[in-house]
Amino acid sequence: MSIFDEIGRISEEVRREIEKAFRSVADRFLYTEDGYRRALTDIEETDEEYILRLEVPGIPKDRIDVRIEGRIVEVKADYPGEEKRRRYILKERGGRGFYRRVEIPSDIASGDAKASYCDGILSINIRKAKPTTRWRIPVE
Repeated sequence: MSIFDEIGRISEEVRREIEKAFRSVADRFLYTEDGYRRALTDIEETDEEYILRLEVPGIPKDRIDVRIEGRIVEVKADYPGEEKRRRYILKERGGRGFYRRVEIPSDIASGDAKASYCDGILSINIRKAKPTTRWRIPVE
């Protein structure tokens, strides 16, 4: 083995270790502790409502669970069960499915939300709560 072969082998080993280290750091941001991938999310605000759009590709709509409590919106989307005997050459779409929990910036109308799913994008429309009317109370 020549010195150049040895340098090439060491360089490749260092490259693999660096990739592994960066992948580990990235996984902490991409996945939840229980194996769900964080769903990429956009939140748009109009005068009347908030519109959330989440990427949940490959998930049948009956496997998507959307819950709202107070100003918190929680989405969990599970992949259907896959065969255990599949042999992958490359598998990058890991995880149990998708998960996201976000807080809406202001009060929302209770029970006035709707969700739709098309081409891997989950859209959730949530009506804003009507502002409370202010008035003056005389002191007696």
